[in-house]
Amino acid sequence: KRRPPHLSPERILGRGLAAGPPASARIVIFPRHPDTFARVLRGGPLAFQTFREHTYTWDIDGTLVASGGAGMRALRTALLRTFAIDGSLEDIDFGGRTDRWIMRRIFGKFGLPATEENFGRFLDGYLAELPAELANPHARVLPGVRALLATAGARPDVAQGLLTGNVERGARTKLSHHGLWDHFPFGAFADDSEFRNEL
Repeated sequence: KRRPPHLSPERILGRGLAAGPPASARIVIFPRHPDTFARVLRGGPLAFQTFREHTYTWDIDGTLVASGGAGMRALRTALLRTFAIDGSLEDIDFGGRTDRWIMRRIFGKFGLPATEENFGRFLDGYLAELPAELANPHARVLPGVRALLATAGARPDVAQGLLTGNVERGARTKLSHHGLWDHFPFGAFADDSEFRNEL
């Protein structure tokens, strides 16, 4: 049986680290896919370690950062450049949704086929536009976040991860813009499911 793309060995082994397991290696178990047993993020080859006593998972938009509308503008620009459609997205509810869910609603609104090819093209276009859109004066880290992440990260009994509707590349772009990405060695992203409750 063909392994789903998001459960490929490359994703199981995390962000490209193939050396031996560092002290920070962790395992995330996905009950929806028990046959896959685990995904290691920022860890070595299937290095099992004890879970820390407390695990905090963070959303991104409106919890850690505010992006000043960068995501919506990047989607609109990608829609124009990829499909030659100049349309408003104001009537689509972004709150608590995954990137793929939002894109499916955009396809439905403008009569575009929801094919894997179109999802891929649109996502690549969105991610290409996002860095420039984040360079706006309203994009910021929310009050208290830096101190909270640093304090929690210094505790040996705490592990911090992400639980977000962003795809992993989008999450990395948003958090790296503010220097926050390295706080999170693991996470659940829209790459794993279109539906937030499954994450």
